[in-house]
Amino acid sequence: LVSRRAGGPGGAELAARAGAWGDRGLAGTLRGSTSGAASRFSGQATGSLRDVDGDFDYEVPAVRGGGTASRQNAASDQRALQGSAGYEWPGGEVRLRGDWLKVDRGMPGTVVQPTPTATQGQRRWGAGAALRVGSSTTTWSSDLGVQRQRASFSDSAPPAGPPYHDSLTALNVTGSSGVDLTRGEWSLSAGVDGRYLEPEGTALTSAAPGSQTFGGLWASAAIHRGWASDGFIQLSVAGRGDAGTGIGDPVFSPKVAASAGRGWWSLTASWGSSFSPPSLGDLFFQEGVQVRANPDLRPERVRNEIALSAALQEQPLLGTLIRATVTGYHADIEDMILWSPDFRYIWSPNNYDVNRDGLEGELVARIPGWSGELGVNGTLNDLTYTGPVLTGQVIYRPRWTAGGHFTIAVMRVKTGIAVRFIGSRRTAIGSDLNSLPAFAVCDLHLSRDFRFGSLQLEVSGGVDNLFDQPATLLVDYPSPGRSWWLGTRLSLGPEGPASESN
Repeated sequence: LVSRRAGGPGGAELAARAGAWGDRGLAGTLRGSTSGAASRFSGQATGSLRDVDGDFDYEVPAVRGGGTASRQNAASDQRALQGSAGYEWPGGEVRLRGDWLKVDRGMPGTVVQPTPTATQGQRRWGAGAALRVGSSTTTWSSDLGVQRQRASFSDSAPPAGPPYHDSLTALNVTGSSGVDLTRGEWSLSAGVDGRYLEPEGTALTSAAPGSQTFGGLWASAAIHRGWASDGFIQLSVAGRGDAGTGIGDPVFSPKVAASAGRGWWSLTASWGSSFSPPSLGDLFFQEGVQVRANPDLRPERVRNEIALSAALQEQPLLGTLIRATVTGYHADIEDMILWSPDFRYIWSPNNYDVNRDGLEGELVARIPGWSGELGVNGTLNDLTYTGPVLTGQVIYRPRWTAGGHFTIAVMRVKTGIAVRFIGSRRTAIGSDLNSLPAFAVCDLHLSRDFRFGSLQLEVSGGVDNLFDQPATLLVDYPSPGRSWWLGTRLSLGPEGPASESN
């Protein structure tokens, strides 16, 4: 995540929204900067609050008795503050940042085992500093961040087991430093990063370590050479080494890539591997209602990841500008960490060997005269278990997904239509029994802006899930249907809006 940077002489913004299920929110931003002969200071601060009642009626699945019911204890309250400041000079810049977050929410549970008295809370604050110095050929950068957060989970009357009130406080410190060198057609990069995590609380078992430390070294080299008058060829090689608590022996992850393009087309091929350790929560969180940790989890390792990609640069066609991309990929994943339920429907993370093969593409037509765009995309993702026991698609991972969008502006009224399709998904390992059906959802958004000198007012609104399609993401966890929202945004300053109103 990269913090937004203030620019220009400054400005302010106030945004408000309201919507279905008791949704209401307010956000404000102040930004400013001042420049000297060869330096510049800038800063920005943002605050927001959002409350959602969250209760809604839903259709109970026939296998659970049918009929209708009301989803209770789904409210959420969120408060947030963010700020950043920076000083820039010809040889570099230094930036400071800070954030604070407070969230309280209900935990409604499942259709068959609701938890109307369960709650969850989160408190987080963080601060950081980044420094960059260098020249046109050499740049050195460093970043240091610290974050402290507290999470609490409680239920005075759970459907199973005794009442509980658990909490977890975690101190997280991250740091990185790297150098980038450019020498003609060559570019070289190298760096080091690390993380220290210190958890404490009742939400973890007694077997959890008092701290975790991770570190990594990385380096890359690339050559970029021109080809003819409008082409290029680029080759790159990179590697990363990781070590830390619970990883075992250090792990090396290489990557090699080659690209070529000329005029309206480009091609890219890459090969590599990657590595991901299990989280502390997956390993050692306290057993709860229908959830259980797994202290025997192994790190996840992606091997022989191959990707081939082709791109069509924007080209004129029938009054539009067309661009397209298509990518195919394959990877062997050892010990992939996946959450799944057992025969008692208790969820826990486990390691599985899987193969990942897929093809994805996108086609976009831009309509300059109408500030419009029409686009479609689709993905075929075969993520299948390997071995003689488990076969077929991984649970809750659809084989097919697709989407489309259309935007147009007529008389300063912007209209946007977005459609997303999720294919059927298995809910049981190695079986199509009780699979979730495919669904498609359509969203409609409208907005109109009014400008009065340096003051700009935008009024917007929309309907999500326009045709009220059932869109369940997990078995026994219902989702709301059609919903609406309205928003306004008032901006002061020549820069215009600094954030989205919805």
